[in-house]
Amino acid sequence: MKTNIRSINPLKSPPSAGYEEMAVEMKLDKLTTKQLTDFLYTVESREEMVRIRKISIAKMKENPEYLSALIQIFTYQPLPPGSR
Repeated sequence: MKTNIRSINPLKSPPSAGYEEMAVEMKLDKLTTKQLTDFLYTVESREEMVRIRKISIAKMKENPEYLSALIQIFTYQPLPPGSR
């Protein structure tokens, strides 16, 4: 998958009650449907508190058998007691 990553950019997110939210926006190119579904299955985890909040998928104009995707991935960490 590393060769499919076009960019990774941090996103600013507002503080939430009791959790620190961190987010990135990833642009991926030249993906097969299987690669994309495997990636999504691996990334989103209830145990690790990782969520995909937004995704946009399109066929690549240059190679219609491949997909490009724009994905916003969020992770949450509990704030230490007394940090709010």
